[in-house]
Amino acid sequence: MQNSLLKTSFSDIDKNAESLKHTLYYDVLFIYSVVAVQLPMVLKSLVVTVAAVAVGFFFGAMYAAVILIAFLIGLAVSFASRKMIAGASRRTNLKMKENSAEASEFIDNLALAQLNGLGGYYAKKTERTVDDFIATAKREDLKTYFWHGIVQNYNQLFTIVLSALLAMPFAGSSIVNLVFFTMLADMIMTQGMAVQDGLLGVMKLQVCFENVEHILRFPQRKGRECLSSVREIAFERVSFSYKEGETALRDVSFRIESGESVRISGTNGSGKSTVAKLLCGLYAPDSGEIKLNGQPIDRFLQSDLNAQILYLEQEGRFLNETAREHLSAIAGREIGEKEFSALCERTKFTEGNVTIGEEGGTLSPGQRKKLMMMEYLACRAQASVVILDEVFAGLDGEGREEFAKILCEDMRRREKIFLLIEHGEAAVPTDRTVAL
Repeated sequence: MQNSLLKTSFSDIDKNAESLKHTLYYDVLFIYSVVAVQLPMVLKSLVVTVAAVAVGFFFGAMYAAVILIAFLIGLAVSFASRKMIAGASRRTNLKMKENSAEASEFIDNLALAQLNGLGGYYAKKTERTVDDFIATAKREDLKTYFWHGIVQNYNQLFTIVLSALLAMPFAGSSIVNLVFFTMLADMIMTQGMAVQDGLLGVMKLQVCFENVEHILRFPQRKGRECLSSVREIAFERVSFSYKEGETALRDVSFRIESGESVRISGTNGSGKSTVAKLLCGLYAPDSGEIKLNGQPIDRFLQSDLNAQILYLEQEGRFLNETAREHLSAIAGREIGEKEFSALCERTKFTEGNVTIGEEGGTLSPGQRKKLMMMEYLACRAQASVVILDEVFAGLDGEGREEFAKILCEDMRRREKIFLLIEHGEAAVPTDRTVAL
């Protein structure tokens, strides 16, 4: 499933962001419980049932056939309730997702809540959501227990009726037959109840399978052509919106050739970072076309785009690993201790092989910027396009001067395309500016 998401456009991921978190944790966990617990229990009960029916046919085919038919009728009743139970579980699952999304929102805004005294606001909001979830769960569980009660009472009623029939004089059954087939019927119907309980559990979790299948059916990027280097970038009347009615880019056109350094400027919300995300293949434009080397960008393998385009964004995203392990994962190769020490020295990263936590939250803003400088130095060799999105913001004077010096040296070589996305004053000189 993770592989499927890695090949999916961010447009589809954004539309399902909150439900994805729920599915990747809760739904997958529930599916594991079905595979590890429910299905083995059903299979075990079916094996015992088949063995018991076989014994019954050996001693009395007619009575055994009646018991088998009753068992199958019980299964049919369970299957008849499948759509209703799945629908009830789907509604409960939806409310659970809403509750999970609200919990995520609270954690994300915890600092805002503490600084502005929003405890009462979140308490009321949570109370409403939890009450709604409980009411929905109760209502839907009543439907489930209704069908479960029907099946359970049916099994008990059949065992009683069979015992009564065997005890009647016209049945011609001996005491031995009465006891034997009554016990056999009780065993088979008990195992049948276990099978039906297992199937009930599977039916209740059908929505989890549907949610996972929904993710697996996300449209995949279809690029198949290799990209060894980027010699030219062209935006041809590109427009894009993250949400309907909220235009991020409108009719943008420009062309950049290998060796050029270009500054992308504009006010907040003008679409500077959107240009970078479109160029990286994370999103597809609503209209217009993005071309690399004269070919539409969607023709190329995403893995090749990732290798050829080095994108460092303003806030930076970091793995919860040691600094050296993080750099190794990002660079796609092992960063040895000697190389790591050289990177630390060049960027003045004095913390050494520190362990990163909270996706970089345990590092100071300055430390994160220096770690991004290390990413640039470790990854720049294979990339033919470098996109730097507000990377100078938050750097101290010494760090800013050192990073600017590194970039100027690389730009003078005229070997790559450099796109510097900046809001304020230019940190390094570029060949030209594209204003949005």
